[in-house]
Amino acid sequence: MAVPDLQDALDHLQRKDVDAAIATLERKVEELPAHLTAHVLLARAYESKHQWEKALQYWENVYFLIPNSPVARTGKQRVLRQLNQDEGADGLEAAPSPSSPASTDPAPTEAQPSRGPESDEAPTTATEAVSELDELGPSW
Repeated sequence: MAVPDLQDALDHLQRKDVDAAIATLERKVEELPAHLTAHVLLARAYESKHQWEKALQYWENVYFLIPNSPVARTGKQRVLRQLNQDEGADGLEAAPSPSSPASTDPAPTEAQPSRGPESDEAPTTATEAVSELDELGPSW
């Protein structure tokens, strides 16, 4: 499904020019702060660049605009998992002590079943990014 007012951004994403797509989408959000599709595409674009803080910001905007959306919830959770992994990799996360009850429980991400490869990775094409928007329903 093509979104006419975002065609330039989608063209940039098709060419894998994520920086140009981000610039176009950020201009669109400045013009129309409640443009749900632009927020979703920005969140996914920042995910593809591993800019997790910016991606989280836009997923929070999506969640604000449509709070019951499973797409918003899943996107935000995916980015939060990445941020937690990055903290652990940087040694910023304190390890539980051996006597701590939490040390015997698996981490929340280990206990959750996998939802497929697309759930943890940003789409690589504009078509994949826009197809995710179909899950939002007619309100986007």
